[in-house]
Amino acid sequence: MGLRAVMSIEGINERKTFGNHVMEMEQILGIEAARTCMSMFIMTWPIME
Repeated sequence: MGLRAVMSIEGINERKTFGNHVMEMEQILGIEAARTCMSMFIMTWPIME
C-alpha cells in the first residue's frame, strides 16, 4: 500500500504520516518532506560498532 493510499484512509492523520521511501515522499509531499524524512532516518539509524 502506498503513502497516498494510506493518507486517504479515514482516521489517519495525514499531517503526521510519513514513509521510508524518499522518492515517493518527494513526489507526494515535496522536496522538504523528503529531506526531513532522510534526516530523521539518518539520525535514528543504529550506529554499527
